[in-house]
Amino acid sequence: MPVTVICTSLPSATLTAMIETGHIPSELLSVRDVRYIDLPTGHWPMFSRPKDLTNLFLAEVTQTGPSESRRPCRLPPSAVRDIARVWHD
Repeated sequence: MPVTVICTSLPSATLTAMIETGHIPSELLSVRDVRYIDLPTGHWPMFSRPKDLTNLFLAEVTQTGPSESRRPCRLPPSAVRDIARVWHD
């Protein structure tokens, strides 16, 4: 199953280096399809940059990102609409 990690407190390069060298234990080592996205906001992106965070979620579930990163959407269309409505209204 694909996994998307949104990195807010640590840059993705730092996080992946820490995982690969064993500095933080991570189940992500066993996942083959991991995508890291940087959103440098600190601890609470849902408060400091809610629209940017929402746009990242929506891009992942609606497949509007680069073609090489597109994955099957596991959310029903109604859920995607609800996410957009709640965060953009």
